[in-house]
Amino acid sequence: MSENFLKGVKNVEFTGHLYCKETGRELPVFTLNEPSVEEWNRRAKIQNTKMFVQIMKRQPENYQEVLNWVYSLIPENEENQPAGNELAFHQN
Repeated sequence: MSENFLKGVKNVEFTGHLYCKETGRELPVFTLNEPSVEEWNRRAKIQNTKMFVQIMKRQPENYQEVLNWVYSLIPENEENQPAGNELAFHQN
């Protein structure tokens, strides 16, 4: 294994090597770069709108209409919000 192992992956960065006693050799170390909450929400808004248009066969009047549609897909007894919902990261 080397630092090139995950070279094509966009959200992984090679940070160096670390000696592993169990294997008796140095292994590459990577950092997973997660998008910010704002970036996740931006992507969710795009995806939610795209799915709305695909399913409903029309453009939404506004994003609130898309959110209402997303919420309508959540079962009544569901405690967690779907990851595709821009409010998934907001605290109640």
